[in-house]
Amino acid sequence: ILQLRQLFFGLTGNVTLGNIQISGVVISDKNYKNTAAHSFVLQGGSDDAGIMILPDQNPNFNVGDSVLISLNGGQLRNYYGSLAVKNIALSAIQVVGNHKTIAPITATISQIKANPVSFDSRLVTIDNIRWRQFPATFNGQSGNLNFSDGTDSMSHFCEQTATFGNNAVAKNTAQSITGYIFIRN
Repeated sequence: ILQLRQLFFGLTGNVTLGNIQISGVVISDKNYKNTAAHSFVLQGGSDDAGIMILPDQNPNFNVGDSVLISLNGGQLRNYYGSLAVKNIALSAIQVVGNHKTIAPITATISQIKANPVSFDSRLVTIDNIRWRQFPATFNGQSGNLNFSDGTDSMSHFCEQTATFGNNAVAKNTAQSITGYIFIRN
């Protein structure tokens, strides 16, 4: 995935892909519904990059599914600032393993903001967080809830359909947050 990202760094339009395959582990969780139903996030490994996949039908992959994807005919595009592949037939995605894990990398918010492309669609842990709004639920304001880590602040985005979205956020009880980075321009 990193090689694919490097080939198309700075992409502004759409690129139709040829006979290319990528493999990785699903890091977005369909069961909690905090990723749009028509997409999933794939990371190549703990030391590899990630990418959003938008197949032609709603996917039903679990966190930890290892998949092999033929990208032939798919479109690589900028999706709100994140790199994504769309128009992939669901039948072009083959599950080759289950229960795989990706170790998140630890970063500060200032590191992420300084180089967001290197964190795009990767599993990341941010330590020493403090929620910035109270009272609040994970849905926050229109799905956004601000937090800081002492180096900077950013928004945690929660889909309105997320099963935990209406859960209350307890003031300053979380020590860290782990999730994938989605660049939203």
